[in-house]
Amino acid sequence: MISHLLEEANFMRQIGSVVEVDQKTAFATESSIGTAAYGAEGAAISESDHSFGQVTFNPVRLGRIMKVSEELLNYTGTFSAAQLEQYIASSFARSFATAELAAFLTGDDSNAPRGIFYNAATGKIAASATAITGDEIIDLFYSVAVQYRSAPTANWVMSPEAAKLIRQLKNTVTTSGALNYLWTPGLGAAPDTLLGKPVYESDNVGAVASGTKSILFGDTSYCQIVDFGGSEF
Repeated sequence: MISHLLEEANFMRQIGSVVEVDQKTAFATESSIGTAAYGAEGAAISESDHSFGQVTFNPVRLGRIMKVSEELLNYTGTFSAAQLEQYIASSFARSFATAELAAFLTGDDSNAPRGIFYNAATGKIAASATAITGDEIIDLFYSVAVQYRSAPTANWVMSPEAAKLIRQLKNTVTTSGALNYLWTPGLGAAPDTLLGKPVYESDNVGAVASGTKSILFGDTSYCQIVDFGGSEF
């Protein structure tokens, strides 16, 4: 149950890539990619190597202790033993998912995971600290390389405040004087989309303000979530 609820309540486990390991692990990272080139018949082929770096994932612990009184345990009118265990497991899973999501988004790498907002490159700086324009959203979208922005795993992640400002964008005045909202919500179970890509919101993302990163766009499948050893209850 805990693993199921962690994924259900933490959208980063759905849009990122989850890897399970049993010890401290190092992953290779590409710093540059080799290229192919045409050449004349018989001419030498120039070397064009990949360059690799390395990132080491060190395990950090996420835990919780909960006290349950003997009176509650013995008062069967409130919970049966099985119901109480299920309730506590669900409560733990929700609290773990809340802490994980905050860390996966904005963690500072200090006894916690490094969040995707922590050192994400800036693709566009809004002209205003209190407003967002449609052009700025498009600029951010196209600041990402085409192979990543066109990937089916590309997503938007933003604060509720940023989503509200985008939702309030309207088109120019029509002849009737009416204004139409540019971003209209869908009716399906899937998340809303912006420029064709899903949108995820979280209160953990910084509000729209000077010097904050309130909107992220990119291929989130490159976000590696590394689980060490699973959960113990």
